[in-house]
Amino acid sequence: MTGERNAEALSSVPRNGLKCLRTRRAVATKRSGKRRMSEEERRKRERNAEIETVTILARQSENKTLTLFDQVYRAMAVLSRPSIKALYQAMVDYVSASNTPDTLQQPLTRDMLQERFIEFFTKLFPIAYHKAVNSHPYEQDFTEKFKTCLYETMDEIQPFGDIPKQVAKSVSKSLEATRVLVQALTLGKTVLDKTDSVLFSGTTPQQEACYGALLKMTYCPRCQGIGPSVRPCSGFCTNVMRGCLTQPASELDLAWSGYVETVERLVVAVDGRMDPLRLNAERAVRQLDTRISDAIMHAMENGPALEEKVSTRRKNSTHTRNLRPIYTG
Repeated sequence: MTGERNAEALSSVPRNGLKCLRTRRAVATKRSGKRRMSEEERRKRERNAEIETVTILARQSENKTLTLFDQVYRAMAVLSRPSIKALYQAMVDYVSASNTPDTLQQPLTRDMLQERFIEFFTKLFPIAYHKAVNSHPYEQDFTEKFKTCLYETMDEIQPFGDIPKQVAKSVSKSLEATRVLVQALTLGKTVLDKTDSVLFSGTTPQQEACYGALLKMTYCPRCQGIGPSVRPCSGFCTNVMRGCLTQPASELDLAWSGYVETVERLVVAVDGRMDPLRLNAERAVRQLDTRISDAIMHAMENGPALEEKVSTRRKNSTHTRNLRPIYTG
């Protein structure tokens, strides 16, 4: 029934202006292309703005963390620098365009990002342990075998308490929300592009009639010498719009409205100040240097107990029973 009404509405459009009708496809395609480019640029700017925001926050936090080590944990600074840079690069990569495609496939998953955090704290363990059990800041480093022993006991000893898991969970959760928002904007751009293509680039009789009707309404009066100040009558416009847009608009309206509403809620959740779900990436990233410092202080304050745990673990393990923290020369 809808198709019949649309056809009836289009049939009421006057058929004059042969020259205009010959060019209707070119004009409609040109107008469609301009509108599509406008929507694509807007979506692209929104997506890039979110990515740029997280990238700037991550780089600022990275600089603060490096400065913290240079000023407060000087003996650990040089050895920790590669791990710090790798951690923040993983955060930037997580919300990058390559990790937010409209195919909904991502090379770097949330679990993988959490593993990057655990890997960072694991590599930090021997460095912090060396600082905790040695009063002299420039004591020679542990051997690689002893470091390997410490890596393997990380989960059991928990030198940093629950801080590594807390940090990995909070930061990955907030960055996942940002990544989903960026991906939603990317997907929205793709949907608009494909929808525009379906509506204005097809060859069905319905669409061909639309091209002709839109052309008559918009351009053909000019071919007859009528100035642009004279607008088509409202009844003519209504018939054209009803015939061209009623069916596709009704099919898209509910789904698109739901998409827009969901994206708006996600924006509020990601950027909101109240942040009851703890999805605010800015807050999580800005606090990262402080949380890393808290983890180091936890290990240093529990130095004697930590050393006892390592010693006990070494004695109870067959292949590390005779291993000592011999320092490299």
